[in-house]
Amino acid sequence: DVELPELATLRLVGIDELSRPCPDVKLIGYLRGAGSGSFNATTDAVGNAVVRYLTPGPWRIEADDPNDGQTGRTDLALTANDPDARFEIQIR
Repeated sequence: DVELPELATLRLVGIDELSRPCPDVKLIGYLRGAGSGSFNATTDAVGNAVVRYLTPGPWRIEADDPNDGQTGRTDLALTANDPDARFEIQIR
């Protein structure tokens, strides 16, 4: 038998200071704890992005909106047993 590690899914929504969705935002994430992991993603037309198969633990997410020249950053903790977790990242 092969035992696979538990993995997490990250659901992000990029919003501006007025809580409006931000489309086409470039997202870069990296694991800050033990182990290694990273991802690159882009928000869709309504500001959503989903990244699957991530190692649970502390992550830093950086956002760059090329349309408005604004950026954002957040730190969060992913767990494998919360499949519906959704996080917001504010772009300023």
